[in-house]
Amino acid sequence: MSTAGAGLLYGGLAFAAGMVLGPARELLLAPRIGAVPAALVEAAAMAPLLRVAARIALARLSAPVAGGQR
Repeated sequence: MSTAGAGLLYGGLAFAAGMVLGPARELLLAPRIGAVPAALVEAAAMAPLLRVAARIALARLSAPVAGGQR
């Protein structure tokens, strides 16, 4: 369950980050700079957050970093 649990935790953290940044993008940035530039700003903000979320998920659930043998 560690790999599946890490995936679920990562997905939840990514969803939470999107829930915070999405409305901020639509309500604050999009009217001022347009839809596409606002989406690019959000993507630039999400990238490091997703990296941190992945590290948290792997550290919290001790999921293997590398894939095993098939």
